[in-house]
Order: sequence, then C-alpha cells, then structure tokens
Amino acid sequence: MRNEPTHGNWDGLSLGWTATIWLVYILSLASHRLNHVQDWVAQHLETLKACTGLSIRDLNFADDRISAILRHLNEVTNWEAYEQEQGRHLIRVYEPSEQVRLDTTTSSTHQAPTLDGLFRLGPRSDHRPDLAQVHAR
Repeated sequence: MRNEPTHGNWDGLSLGWTATIWLVYILSLASHRLNHVQDWVAQHLETLKACTGLSIRDLNFADDRISAILRHLNEVTNWEAYEQEQGRHLIRVYEPSEQVRLDTTTSSTHQAPTLDGLFRLGPRSDHRPDLAQVHAR
C-alpha cells in the first residue's frame, strides 16, 4: 500500500500486509474485534509465515496498530487511493450472451473514424466530438 501512515516506531510488516492478515482473521473467525487479533496471530504464526514468506511477529498486530490502519483508511482520499491501487489489475468478465446492448453515444474509441465503417464521428452526449463512436447499423 502506498502512502502508508507509518512513522519511526512502525517496524516490521507494512500497513498493507498487516491489513491483509487482519482480513484473514476476520474471515476465518467472522469477528472484527481488534483486541483478539494479536493472540490469533500468535497461535497461527508458523502458518502465516509459511503462506506469506514474511517475517511476522504477533506484535505487528497489536490493537493500536490496527486502529492506525482504520484511521488511515477512514479518510476518503486514502480509501480511494487504496481502492484504486488494489483494483488496478482487475478486469470484469461476464458470461457471453447472444445480444450486446451498447449506448453508442457514450462508447468511444481512439480508432480512426471512417465515413461508412463501424467507427464514425457524430453527435455525442459526452462532448468529445474528437473521438469515434460505434455506429450501429
């Protein structure tokens, strides 16, 4: 995670790895209590080290450290940056269907437009007359 709220006393795992392992705790126990994470990590220390390849200590999961993560992500700009970074490699995949619905006034491309081809210039709702849009026949 970029722009982490770390300081001179923050050593060990990054904010991103701390949050990731805390999420593993939440999902495995269906509990989001902060004050039990450190004990849980201590009980699963070898498994967590083997799965992540990291040097993990239970002290990395004290409730004050997790609280710092929550305070950081509670700020909208930090959350949006985190969300954008986490989703930068994601693509959505849908089941193919027989029909495609497309609003051609908002679907544009940087393809070269042609007079009678699939990609043409024309009136647009997004005010980008410089971009070609799909022309349905």
